[in-house]
Amino acid sequence: MASIDDIATAARRIESSAKGVAQRTQSCSTELYNHSVKLHAVVKGSRSGEDAAKEVDEAQRAVRDCALALTRLQAELRTFVRDLTK
Repeated sequence: MASIDDIATAARRIESSAKGVAQRTQSCSTELYNHSVKLHAVVKGSRSGEDAAKEVDEAQRAVRDCALALTRLQAELRTFVRDLTK
């Protein structure tokens, strides 16, 4: 059976991993947003181009939401470890 220290250590590792992934995911979201702005400017008037730009917008929002979820996970893990080690 795992000790409380083992569980806390595992949770801290997950938190650290989530932090790194959240940072990279947020960076990806920002990059997608920047590409989307440029794409919208270039494809104005082209139905298929505008549809493609909308898909990039949707992907950007999904990636941003993922980054936010990872940030919430970090906070929950910090709370869990704090409560666990009281």
